[in-house]
Amino acid sequence: MSDSDVVNNAVPEQAAGGNCCEILYRCEIIANNSVQDDIVDVLEAACPDILYSILPTVYGRGENDRKFGSTTWPETNFILITYVTENMLQSIKNAVQAVKERFSGEGIKLFIVQSNYPGSL
Repeated sequence: MSDSDVVNNAVPEQAAGGNCCEILYRCEIIANNSVQDDIVDVLEAACPDILYSILPTVYGRGENDRKFGSTTWPETNFILITYVTENMLQSIKNAVQAVKERFSGEGIKLFIVQSNYPGSL
């Protein structure tokens, strides 16, 4: 299988009707750095085996304000990315909702996208 097979989603086993891929969900949490520890603690309590990556300093503009780490806009965000199976989704949603309720003014966002993990390539 070549790299172009993966990029074009034309994985031969799928095209032939085989079940080569595990369905995973990419969860991205974008929030103010001030709530990072709270989010990580709640996620790890809700899903003890969760694996994730954190992009620690993220600049951008949300619905209500900007976060550029500058003198004018001093705050910054972070992004937590994890890939999980469907049975973990509700736990993650509940965990993020709990933190959102505690910090309602922080603009905590959770995005979930279905993904296919092709196993070992």
